[in-house]
Amino acid sequence: MLEKRVYRIRNRVIKAADIRNASTVFIDIYKKLLKKHNEDIQSKAISQYTHQPSIKFSIDTNDNANYSSDNPDNPELFNANGILDTKVITGFTYYISYYQESLDVTLSLSDSRYGGHSGTITVQGTDNDWVSATFQKLQDCITLWESQKSQIKRYRWFFSPILLLMTGWILGTIIYYLVLLFQPNLSDNGSWLIPLLVGLWLAMSISLPIGNYIDNLWPDIEFIPVPEHERVLTKKRAQLGWIFSVIVVPFVISIILELIFRH
Repeated sequence: MLEKRVYRIRNRVIKAADIRNASTVFIDIYKKLLKKHNEDIQSKAISQYTHQPSIKFSIDTNDNANYSSDNPDNPELFNANGILDTKVITGFTYYISYYQESLDVTLSLSDSRYGGHSGTITVQGTDNDWVSATFQKLQDCITLWESQKSQIKRYRWFFSPILLLMTGWILGTIIYYLVLLFQPNLSDNGSWLIPLLVGLWLAMSISLPIGNYIDNLWPDIEFIPVPEHERVLTKKRAQLGWIFSVIVVPFVISIILELIFRH
């Protein structure tokens, strides 16, 4: 009976060393399958013409290039100062197949900023013990990768309404005092309500794109480029304080103005 197990990989930060370590795990799995294949041929459990296990490594980069190799003895993709150290990685796939026993092992990850859909581990085969052991081995490899930690992303459901209200208040206050410039005798009895509602409506069109922008600064799967000048997300996160300053500072000023003009 064929058994298939799938594990969804999310919220991980992947470095070049992690990609190399994962390839080492795959090569180890492949060589054990190849050893068993050769032993079965020697014992005549299978025909000498039976196809041996196959392995393939594939890496995608942000310049729309793809690099692949099916040589486990010399996987040049992982050489020092090679692709992993000079290119911006956007995804990779490792694959092992052994038709004789219906075995398939796949590790696939892609950066969601480049149209990817997170990552998966897939292990299937007719040997249930092998499937279970291989699946656990790959999971153990993944747990060593750094977690994607962000309090802002984790509590975005809390920050988003605050961001919306603050932006709405700022815009509403600006609209209110602009109206007062042209209508200085405008009654103060409830006159602030309409500008505030207009400000909230405008804030929604501003806050939602800002919220999506902030959310995308911490993708589910993030590859850390070796060249520091290519670490775009790191730079954007460092500049995130400016975004909040643009909102928080005007908010405080608008409160002060409100207190001055109302009293």
